[in-house]
Amino acid sequence: MGTVEIIECLGISAEVYDSLIKHKEICWFCSGCNPEALRMKELNDDKLLVVLEKMMVKLNEVEEKLHQKADVKAVEDVECSVKQLENSAKELRSNKNRVQQLEKKCYETGQRHLDQN
Repeated sequence: MGTVEIIECLGISAEVYDSLIKHKEICWFCSGCNPEALRMKELNDDKLLVVLEKMMVKLNEVEEKLHQKADVKAVEDVECSVKQLENSAKELRSNKNRVQQLEKKCYETGQRHLDQN
């Protein structure tokens, strides 16, 4: 559409049209151009939706991987705690055996002293 057709379509003067064209930040369409502009907007919206859907799929995959990593970390932490408990239990059993051996020696030493007296 040419300038004259747009001026006629909008029903404005050439001066008003020239003023509007000078302002690049203003986006406007006459009724003749409007259907094409809307069609382009809908195409862009559709493309944007496709991109957003793909991004959401990727985001969900990343979130799932993070949850799996968090689960693995929790299991590793529990395994570490169990190993520490096992080591503590072994140490306690070892200490108990030492105490029993010392008690036995003390008892035997005490018995010998009693037998000697």
